[in-house]
Amino acid sequence: MKRQLQTKPERANSSRDASPHTSTESSNDEWIRGEVADAARILQERNLAHANAIAAPVSPANGIYVRYMKRILDIALSGVALLITLPINVVLGALTFHDVGSPLFFTSNDREKTLSPLIS
Repeated sequence: MKRQLQTKPERANSSRDASPHTSTESSNDEWIRGEVADAARILQERNLAHANAIAAPVSPANGIYVRYMKRILDIALSGVALLITLPINVVLGALTFHDVGSPLFFTSNDREKTLSPLIS
């Protein structure tokens, strides 16, 4: 058996057709949004209470690794990274010096002329 598509009956043009939503539809949408928000709030309260009830208490780690080794490891790895990228930085500095000229770093003469701070 063939399925036939059911279409909505055509309505006569009226002032209600000018807007895509009628007042009944918009009030239904607001009601649905309110119901969904209420349900979400209830689920949030219930689920958070359940999660807090079954979870173990959390306390920050305070061992030797956390207190000292992480900092030492950060400094050591950043030093290695600087040594590895040093040749690239030197080449980029030389290319910049060749292209722009001296000084390689920005300097401002405005402060020397007026002898006042840069902030007005």
